[in-house]
Amino acid sequence: IHMGRNKVHCIQTPSGSSVRFDIYLYNLQDKLVVMDIDGTITRSDLTGYIQTVYLGLYSYIHDGIIDFLHTLQSKHHLKFIYLTSRPMGHRKETFNFLKGVRSATVGGKTLPAGPLFTAKTRLMVALYKEVVTRETASIKASILQQVVDIFKKGGDMRPSPFVAGWGNKVQE
Repeated sequence: IHMGRNKVHCIQTPSGSSVRFDIYLYNLQDKLVVMDIDGTITRSDLTGYIQTVYLGLYSYIHDGIIDFLHTLQSKHHLKFIYLTSRPMGHRKETFNFLKGVRSATVGGKTLPAGPLFTAKTRLMVALYKEVVTRETASIKASILQQVVDIFKKGGDMRPSPFVAGWGNKVQE
């Protein structure tokens, strides 16, 4: 395993079932930026969610967001992690969005690479927490605390590996 993104393909024998995923290895001194997806990369929470998950449309994003993130990455050597309260069952569609969205500038850059963290819930539970109880901030805070704990266990002495975060709500 090397620093950055590592592609993994696991095959279970004798069934031949397989799964592909990425593992990100970061240095303890890396500076992490948390990016919310719905309403922050996409132009709205609900419409962005529906268009990317159910319709496979990736154009409903804020103008300039991809170029902005690339500027941050190159000038300040930042690493990005993507955070959403979308349910685990929509991880594949969300990952495809992160890989498939392109900037409108020449060359059509994609979002900077980074791990995706989703809620560990099912669709109806996630919708209930998003629409009825508005608990998404606590879900996201729990996920981020787990990332902090991993860095702490690795010996990071900083209060947090996060140097910035973007969301479209005050709680985020």
